[in-house]
Amino acid sequence: MTKNILVIHPNGEPVGSTYPKRAKGLLKKRRAVMLDESTIQLIHLQS
Repeated sequence: MTKNILVIHPNGEPVGSTYPKRAKGLLKKRRAVMLDESTIQLIHLQS
């Protein structure tokens, strides 16, 4: 399995890449949104 999902910071800067299973978890927990088939963007959460 390869890290083929690009992760984008809320301000638009690329952070790195992650595994598809990890990306699914971030999407499920609503910590990220899907931009396209191979890119997710993290959501800034207020604490």
